[in-house]
Amino acid sequence: QQVGAVLAMFTALTLGNLGRLAEAYRWWRTARQIADQCGDRDTQLTIRGRESVRALHEGRSPQRILRLISEAEPLEPVSPSAGWPELLCGKAQALAVLGRGPEALTALRELSASFSDLPAAVAEDRQSFLGWPENRLRFTESFVYAHLGRLAEAQVAQDRAITLYPAGYPQGPAQIELQ
Repeated sequence: QQVGAVLAMFTALTLGNLGRLAEAYRWWRTARQIADQCGDRDTQLTIRGRESVRALHEGRSPQRILRLISEAEPLEPVSPSAGWPELLCGKAQALAVLGRGPEALTALRELSASFSDLPAAVAEDRQSFLGWPENRLRFTESFVYAHLGRLAEAQVAQDRAITLYPAGYPQGPAQIELQ
């Protein structure tokens, strides 16, 4: 079930990348259901966290994303995992889009603390889709600060993020520049 949940997540991501959002949403729902059946908190958080981040970029409302996150927050892990910072990332971004600055900044502080607690194998994993490297933290900072109009802080986060992306990966730096 754990593998099935992750495969369903990859299917949802792929369909979203192809612009087939209704189908992607159905696969996200399937991924959540399978993750819940397997009962593994890390899997549940990873899927809900990744969905919360992608949902914003796939046109779902920030309010709907916050509901998804509130359903997952009781699953807070007993040990650090990549799913928790992913969930906090989605929360900070959705709150920033809504203009709820103090709450977005609180979520950003929680995200930073969560990132600091990650095992090195997760925080330094830039190759696996299941790692959570520092460039993701800096991207989120850039996104939140830019949406809140805190341009000096956004610029610092953007400069830090761009240096962390691997050579030959233009997507991340391009997204940062668009912010």
